[in-house]
Amino acid sequence: MKAMRKAVSLINDDPTIYEHLGDVLSAMGMNKDALDAWEKSVKFHEKEEGLKERVEGKIKNLRLKIKE
Repeated sequence: MKAMRKAVSLINDDPTIYEHLGDVLSAMGMNKDALDAWEKSVKFHEKEEGLKERVEGKIKNLRLKIKE
């Protein structure tokens, strides 16, 4: 987690870093923070082809999980 936070502080417009941060936060059960990170990832999606669809799927799945 520490390394991910450091990476975000150094490069705050990389969608892949935000995606991975969201993955780590989700695995830790920090769902709101994971959603925030993934939404930032989607914001910068144009930098990586296919990222938007992949991350939007993660957002959708987490929101469904939260509702259960």
